[in-house]
Amino acid sequence: MTGPYTEILTGSWRSRPPSARDIADAHLLNTIRDIHAASRQTYGVRRVHAELRLGRRTRCSRGRVERLMVLGGLQGVHRRRWRHAGGRAPAVFEDHVKREFVADAPDKLWVTDIPPSTSCREVPPPGTGPVKGGSTALR
Repeated sequence: MTGPYTEILTGSWRSRPPSARDIADAHLLNTIRDIHAASRQTYGVRRVHAELRLGRRTRCSRGRVERLMVLGGLQGVHRRRWRHAGGRAPAVFEDHVKREFVADAPDKLWVTDIPPSTSCREVPPPGTGPVKGGSTALR
């Protein structure tokens, strides 16, 4: 039998000694296990890779670290999902307008439901007429 599939079909690859890459991977996996154990099993691929690169001065790709961590059964701890503090009621404010949104004269009552904008334009009081050319977009 000859050709590219000879090794696969005959199984001759099983009797060969480990390659240089396999030996280097085994050494790197031991280093990764040390880093992972030193972090109390919390570091994931990114932090282990950063520790290898910056702390241990070892050059390897993040994909290689990921592959070896999967082979070694190592996994980092995920962050908890951030939640709002529950149980607190929203703040209740006094009703200064007494729910009467009609102004008798200008400059007596100022109401709006537009969120505060970052611009310095003033909102005219009700009863002074419509605003022409105004925009509610934040700029």
